Amino acid sequence: RDRMDLAAERVREGLARDIRIGFHSLCYLEEARRVQAATIAMLDEFADDMDRKFRQGAASEFDAMSARVRAANERPLLATVERELAVARAAFRNLARLDSDEFELVPDEGEPERTADLMDLATAIRIALAERRELQEQQKLIELRSADLRAERGTYAPIVRARGAY
Repeated sequence: RDRMDLAAERVREGLARDIRIGFHSLCYLEEARRVQAATIAMLDEFADDMDRKFRQGAASEFDAMSARVRAANERPLLATVERELAVARAAFRNLARLDSDEFELVPDEGEPERTADLMDLATAIRIALAERRELQEQQKLIELRSADLRAERGTYAPIVRARGAY
């Protein structure tokens, strides 16, 4: 029984660890996407400024083209981060057994301004622990072993017989 409890606890701890890692990976990737998008916006604005200066004769064509190239070189990085984020969101949704494809993570630091379907780390762990097949299998195994143990103990129970005669 202790071995089964330890196995169930090991599965529970592993699942909680995987959810924590997935949660923080998603937070990191969402922040990376935000930073990359801000970088592209800044570089686009800089390229527009350089184009304006080129048309006014204050900058060379090389400077204007260089600014456009730098902005264009950042776009594939944003696409890569968005692709990684989509894969990580799908993996987290499957790990945490979420019904909806649309969910928003709420880091412990504070509440975001958005009010969509919010979920914090504790909620994700609680949902996943309640619905994981591995944990349900371990729980059924524990129940079966407990029933076997009760049956075995029943065979060793003492039998008391009393006879009387006149």
